[in-house]
Amino acid sequence: MDNQIFSALIPDASATTRTQIAKTLKAFGEPALRFAAEHGTQVRPLGRGERYAQASPALVRLGIDVDAWSPRRPDSSWSRSAPCTSATGRQ
Repeated sequence: MDNQIFSALIPDASATTRTQIAKTLKAFGEPALRFAAEHGTQVRPLGRGERYAQASPALVRLGIDVDAWSPRRPDSSWSRSAPCTSATGRQ
């Protein structure tokens, strides 16, 4: 898959973190990821102790309290080892 897509989607991450997040995003398929990148969607890793609400004005604006969601079990298919947030930034 095109690395430019991941660079656009995950601009503020180290190469290692970008690779980790890209592994999860690949499941959505290239057409969906290309669409997301072309429409300004970005994924940003959270800092240690940072809350989703601090990182994403879009989540706050939409009233989505991701911080209140229960974490998934370690055997779940979704990993919380590299938390990130996603928002188009559009209003």
